[in-house]
Amino acid sequence: MVTAKQRVAVLQLDKGKSYLLRQSHSFYSRLLGWRARGTYDGVWLLPCSAIQTFTVKQSFDLIWLNKQMEILRFDFMVPPNRVLACWRAHSVIELPAGALTKVRETPNLVLQGDVK
Repeated sequence: MVTAKQRVAVLQLDKGKSYLLRQSHSFYSRLLGWRARGTYDGVWLLPCSAIQTFTVKQSFDLIWLNKQMEILRFDFMVPPNRVLACWRAHSVIELPAGALTKVRETPNLVLQGDVK
């Protein structure tokens, strides 16, 4: 069940696998990042141009987006204890490690849900 405070989006990669994303807009939920995803497949941090992985125990993949929702960069298998930034980015999507292997060949991104 999605409450009013929880914003949800669906990420579809290459007409294949879909991922249910929890949107994180508050400072605290963005600080938690990957750990804030709960039962969702991933988390979408809005706004966000830098992340840290000091308390994360597993690797994950990243998609950096600008304000027009265009892909700026992919980061694959980001390990714990790192700081990453993409200063042109407006948001970042964190997905399970290995989720972006198909996207390397055909970068096609479809997001559905409210974006604020």
